Amino acid sequence: MGSIKPKRGRPAIQYDNSTVRKWLFEHGVLTCADISLWLEDIFVGAGRLCESEAQNTNPISNSVLLSLLISHDVLSTKTVQVSLSRRKLAIDGKMITPRYARYVLACVVSLSKSIVYFVNCKAEYPKENDFHWSNEVRVNG
Repeated sequence: MGSIKPKRGRPAIQYDNSTVRKWLFEHGVLTCADISLWLEDIFVGAGRLCESEAQNTNPISNSVLLSLLISHDVLSTKTVQVSLSRRKLAIDGKMITPRYARYVLACVVSLSKSIVYFVNCKAEYPKENDFHWSNEVRVNG
């Protein structure tokens, strides 16, 4: 009888997203309307992570990134592929490609790492209502 061959290739990338998921729930960031200005900048940057003139891929929307962050404790290519393919499966009966799933995974992991970095800085980030205009200059207060 043949013996079982060891698995070949790299192991699948799995990223622990539980810290960011917990933080988003604790701070009530459950929809795109709940995203503060500083956090939205991080989302936009992550959505444009792999964008270049040579590629024809559009930036990933904030709603897609947020839905992946709040719905999964562990992110992998397979979880992203299944999560993003639900609508396409219902309409076409097809899934998104693993290549696009890896592209989205890279953006979501980058976003998650950025949020962890800023949260660990323990800085107090202003809310929209904390700003007012004085002599055409935006000031805190």
